[in-house]
Amino acid sequence: MNVTLTIGLDHRALYRVETGLLIVPFFASDPLQRGPLAWLDWRLHGLLGRRLRRAREHGEHFPALLACGAGHLRAERVLALEFDERARREASALHDAARECARRCALLNVQRIASALPVDVEPEPAVEALTLGFAQALSEPGFAMEWQLRLIVPEAAGPSALRGLRRVFSDAPDAVEIALGEPVRLSATPGR
Repeated sequence: MNVTLTIGLDHRALYRVETGLLIVPFFASDPLQRGPLAWLDWRLHGLLGRRLRRAREHGEHFPALLACGAGHLRAERVLALEFDERARREASALHDAARECARRCALLNVQRIASALPVDVEPEPAVEALTLGFAQALSEPGFAMEWQLRLIVPEAAGPSALRGLRRVFSDAPDAVEIALGEPVRLSATPGR
């Protein structure tokens, strides 16, 4: 049986994307005021930021924090996910992080997912690695049959992200059917 992964690119601000789970990747070395985590609703950003700061102060490591959507956020839940520093430089590490992320989504029983791209990672290899990582995880037994993945990219990175998506179609596992989702109308002023 094949699994269908419907992929879309979105240029809207994170808080405007309607989805079951919004994945907000970050690196441990990133300041919390920078990147996708800072672009969330201010109350949710504050909550996640306080938890992460407390963990760092006590030498604890939280690879993932799950919170309910709040404020102006249209996502039902938010998963702040710490990526390994290698994922900033190596596509294979980003691919592995995406595969692990897909497994977490399966455990949460969520098939409508949106994900921001990590900061300081080129959009083309990031889109390719994240999408293929999800596709390879979904080719494993036990996953739901229908998945939607919407990648949130800056508007200026749209052409580069599309090039990354084109390569996915030829490299995806045979057990996963890749489909393009509905295009999102681009605005003249990009969402943060």
